[in-house]
Amino acid sequence: MIPTKPGDPVSFETYRGQHALKRRFGLRLNAIQPNESIKALLFSPAGQGKTSFVRVLAYEMFNRKLIKYYFETVAGKFETKNDLDAFIRRIPANSIIFIDEIHGLPGGVRDALYPAIQDNIYMFNYDVNYRKLPAGLHWIGATTDLGKVHAALRRRLLPIPLEPLSLEDKKWIALLQPRAVDENAAELMAERSWSPWEIKDELYATAGDIATEKGSWHIRL
Repeated sequence: MIPTKPGDPVSFETYRGQHALKRRFGLRLNAIQPNESIKALLFSPAGQGKTSFVRVLAYEMFNRKLIKYYFETVAGKFETKNDLDAFIRRIPANSIIFIDEIHGLPGGVRDALYPAIQDNIYMFNYDVNYRKLPAGLHWIGATTDLGKVHAALRRRLLPIPLEPLSLEDKKWIALLQPRAVDENAAELMAERSWSPWEIKDELYATAGDIATEKGSWHIRL
């Protein structure tokens, strides 16, 4: 299950901005072979749309029947290798695995993950040999600080930056939310924010509360 809310993008077409990123991944999805995996590391300041993009990518892969399952987690969930072992056991074939703030993985957990990403094999704590993992696993990481990501992990996950959004893209993010928003109000939201998160979870939410207080569903200037 991909966690999305009303107004969130669910395709490359409805995801505003990041045109080069969408083009790059669109080409990869069109050309990918059954034995190939997508391995990428998205980086940008907080709130610029990394998580939203990975969810959109998962929707695109579901629609193309490239995956059947989606797993989303954060590095802080893995305090020990036992935590990673339990997570790996849950992953079936044809899955996309997204690890947010991947720079926060502890060293032992990070080292154990390398062969899974690179060669699709893994060694559980009770094993003495590597085990083959299910086929069709795709690995996506995200970070707000590429410099904190270990070099060995950067070699296995291709680092890709997100571009700052234009005012026009930010305006359309406001316009695409569930409540009706006047265009001049959407433009003001775009000017006063620097990230999609601020628009959707701060300005839009506050504007919605003001509209409700005034007895209206429609957000106006």
